[in-house]
Amino acid sequence: EHVICKDFHLCDDNSDGICETVSKVCVIHKHQMCDGVKDCPDVADEKASICTKSEASCVRRFSYKRDNVSIPASWVMDGMADCMNKLDEDSNSWFRVCGTGDKVFYSFKKDVSCTKLPLLKCPTSENYMAINSLC
Repeated sequence: EHVICKDFHLCDDNSDGICETVSKVCVIHKHQMCDGVKDCPDVADEKASICTKSEASCVRRFSYKRDNVSIPASWVMDGMADCMNKLDEDSNSWFRVCGTGDKVFYSFKKDVSCTKLPLLKCPTSENYMAINSLC
């Protein structure tokens, strides 16, 4: 029996309870999403809008896989360490590419611009939106 995504928490920061309803038939811990393992019967955990990958990978804190898995771009510099080595929150490893507020995009490479990412620029502001979040 899995201990994550239950009504009780084992971790002081409740990180074991960060679960997502990815479809009508699947509730799953966020670290089991976008990892190449089809955990949901409808494979919604691998098709979710957060699965836009960054250029880096790491071992996730709550994952059955103990090898490096791509870090979803939305997890980079979001204030929560998702990687065992905290790479996703290491400000010395990531470069702010573009965007404002909660729509900031980071790159592991210094020479990337928003025009090279799968993003659309909002016509009335400097904000960008990931293409896969539209559908």
